[in-house]
Amino acid sequence: MKNNQELLQNHLEFLSTHRGVVQASPDGDHWLVKSEKKEFTFVFVGPSPLGDLVNDFTTFYKTPWAGEQNTNWLKQNKKYTHSLSYMVLSPKRLNTPSINPHVLIEKKSSLAHLEEFSLVQGKGFCSTPEVFNQWYPWMRKFNIANLHNATQTFYVAKINNTPSGVALTIKNDRTLGIYAVTTLLEARKQGISTAIMNEIVSSSKSNPQKTITLQVLKGSYAEGLYKKLGLQTVFEIEIFS
Repeated sequence: MKNNQELLQNHLEFLSTHRGVVQASPDGDHWLVKSEKKEFTFVFVGPSPLGDLVNDFTTFYKTPWAGEQNTNWLKQNKKYTHSLSYMVLSPKRLNTPSINPHVLIEKKSSLAHLEEFSLVQGKGFCSTPEVFNQWYPWMRKFNIANLHNATQTFYVAKINNTPSGVALTIKNDRTLGIYAVTTLLEARKQGISTAIMNEIVSSSKSNPQKTITLQVLKGSYAEGLYKKLGLQTVFEIEIFS
């Protein structure tokens, strides 16, 4: 369980720097995520009784160590919606038979560079102009706030000199988390995400003690891609709302 909680700690670092505020419950068993966006306001459920949290929150992320009492309450009082797979790369080598030679990966370190990152991120994740207008300024705000955060690295992939894909990494003492992986719709199926992942893994070889990890929607296309690249699911979190 300790190793699983280390993976969760990296995810919490992402949430606290890019989505809102993260704090432990008074007993230290649960993690509370509070955000301007309801999609990122929820509780990571630990083993102790939820108490007043059942009134303060509507969405709950059930960890594998949530305990029988909390698991039963969630199943009886909330609706299961989906699961997140927490994956790791072990050994630290991608199954990449070939990398598209036309994809150039750059690390972004200036405000102008982060504008480029944020634009691709917004277009990659947002399916319509209305959704883009709602989410892009919000994601951009957090990206810029972390421009000088030494634990975070922003990657942009270019194909034919056009920014087409992005990813973000967060490192701590024991883990390297990968987040915000997306590719523009018109540039998909060209190996861009694979090239980004390969660059991240190659860059991490100077710190072989770090576990490379990410979270992905269980059953999604992205999960299948990561499995082909050699990542393995080590635990899942079930979401109830």
